[in-house]
Amino acid sequence: MPCLAVVRVAAAVAGLAAGLLLVLPVARAGVVSAPPRSLASVVVRDTPPPDVTPPVTTVSGADDAWHRQAVVLTFSAIDRDGSGVAYTEYRLDGGAWTQGTHLRVTAPADHTNDGVHTIGFRSADVAGNVELEQTCTVKIDTRAPSFKWIALAPTTVYRIAPVRLRFRTWDRSDVVHVTLTVFDTAGDKVATRPSLTVHNGRAGTTWSLRYGNGQPVMPGLYRLRLTFVDAAGNTSVSSLRALRCLRPVRTTVWRHIPHCGRRVALTFDDGGSPWAWARILSVLRAHHVKASFFILGPYVAADGALARRTVAQDETIGDHTWTHAITSTLSYSGLLGQLRRDQAAWWSRAQATSVPYFRPPYGDYNATDLAAAGAAGYLRTILWDVDPRDWSDPGVGAIVSRVVSAAQPGSIVVMHVKTETALALPAIIRGLQARHLQPSSLDEMFRAAGYR
Repeated sequence: MPCLAVVRVAAAVAGLAAGLLLVLPVARAGVVSAPPRSLASVVVRDTPPPDVTPPVTTVSGADDAWHRQAVVLTFSAIDRDGSGVAYTEYRLDGGAWTQGTHLRVTAPADHTNDGVHTIGFRSADVAGNVELEQTCTVKIDTRAPSFKWIALAPTTVYRIAPVRLRFRTWDRSDVVHVTLTVFDTAGDKVATRPSLTVHNGRAGTTWSLRYGNGQPVMPGLYRLRLTFVDAAGNTSVSSLRALRCLRPVRTTVWRHIPHCGRRVALTFDDGGSPWAWARILSVLRAHHVKASFFILGPYVAADGALARRTVAQDETIGDHTWTHAITSTLSYSGLLGQLRRDQAAWWSRAQATSVPYFRPPYGDYNATDLAAAGAAGYLRTILWDVDPRDWSDPGVGAIVSRVVSAAQPGSIVVMHVKTETALALPAIIRGLQARHLQPSSLDEMFRAAGYR
């Protein structure tokens, strides 16, 4: 009876690799063994090489940018040696390890998670191989850039030349994009300076006093605003800074304003009655109507609160001189001095300017007056074509009738800051509207007619 023995074959037999275990019959002494019946009787046992290589983990969602919203990281592991990935784990800023394939780095609005976060991650396979820790970073910034005005200089310009804005800024990302936007008194955007990239500390920008099309701005008041955007997209907006442009121009006389639709300009001269001034403002606001005020300089200087209220209501203001003198009796320098003094009163009391509107008292003027007005920056000398003669106190009814019956599209109505006029104003507004005429300010009239 043959016995079996385990023989290690040192070389390949019938196409099998070396090192396989074969179970073959071996003869004992004096016994003839039978040859193997077939190769199928060979029993093969395969021993794969051991898994000694750890998995490889990659991460998506991480980058070098700053973020103001939560960032989600996704970890993906591959085990190339085939025993399989057992688990993936991560830790945030050196904390405890947590198993999982997703991590959400939060960005709460209270800024408590702002900063640069380091995330460690690794994976292990079934064979027990553990990957060396890998790292990535996530940058969170939910706080808007901080800034502080240093100066706008000059705040009054008499020619077209650049003005400089200086400020200090700080942000965690150390990169801030600054945009300058310029508005006129109507709130319309007249110029924008392309974004400027600055770093933490002092910085500045300029404005050339030109519109977007390159043309010089007309005289008047402009308000400048800076917008700061950091690398994460957080935005800060500065307060408005006022700038007066008083450059010389050639003035034009206007008695009415054509091509402005069915609008009528309501204008009020002089001052002298704080009650009437306040009452007129209240009526305009209640009826959602704008008008224009030519208040003498001393009254502006004496009642800063009413001056500021007039500007805050977006009413148009103009220059009516300081003393209500007959301007044709003044010298060029005499009138120019009065105009400058009136400008200074509006600027000091309300950060506003009466440019570009000038109204000579009594409607009296000559060529010298127009030259002085142009030199002071008054592009438009405003007269009128409707005069109810309210200065003579004809009675509330008479004032209403004279205005409503005479007004036409494009008319400029001259009135005065007086008690009877203030009491007549509600009926004037209703009467004009009944005729499908829209009471308006001079700014509104000129914009409707296609002027800046």
